[in-house]
Amino acid sequence: MVLFVWKIKISYLCMNKIHLRMVHVYTQYWRGFQKVVISFFALMLVWACGAKEEIDTRTVEEKEKEIVEKEIVAKKEVVRLREYTQTDSVKGNGHKYVYTIRRQVDRSLGLVTDDEGYRTADNAITLTMKCDGVQVLSRRYTKGNFKMGVEDGDYEQFVLMNMAYDKMTVNGPRFIVCVGVGSSDDMFVQYTLTVDGNGGTKIEPHEFYEDNEINRIKDGMKS
Repeated sequence: MVLFVWKIKISYLCMNKIHLRMVHVYTQYWRGFQKVVISFFALMLVWACGAKEEIDTRTVEEKEKEIVEKEIVAKKEVVRLREYTQTDSVKGNGHKYVYTIRRQVDRSLGLVTDDEGYRTADNAITLTMKCDGVQVLSRRYTKGNFKMGVEDGDYEQFVLMNMAYDKMTVNGPRFIVCVGVGSSDDMFVQYTLTVDGNGGTKIEPHEFYEDNEINRIKDGMKS
């Protein structure tokens, strides 16, 4: 009986030593892991501070030179608006109208250079419309269709930028058309294009700019 008790005590002591050894090993590994993590973040902090210091130590002349170089590169590139096709339908005056607006870069129109030296490819927009299932309009527009109220000096810098459905009028669907400087989203002129049920069109300068119209035109200009 005494021998059995001693065997139990010896087994317990051995297990306790093994447990303590495992805890010691685990603690060492954990401390080592903590050191690695701390060292990593310390290196990242040093790198970030070094990068910031490098940027901050540039002279004004160096910064201005970089800006000029970027402008030179930008002026060598040609601004091209994304080609897109949009089809939708509207109802009004007892009719259903289905229209398709398609904008494409028109290489035959050449490049347009503004006062800042930026070059933009001009576009053509084709508007197709059906009234009650019957096609009444399929016409290609360029900036040459929208010259009213624009001085010759400004017109030479303009490109046809966008066309978007605006609202239904008593005569038929009305669209907003934008021509402007391709390198800027603030220098542009708007026109309205109204289409009647027989395909007749009327273009007029649009002098009253509403916020939703401005945003819709700018969205198309950036597309």
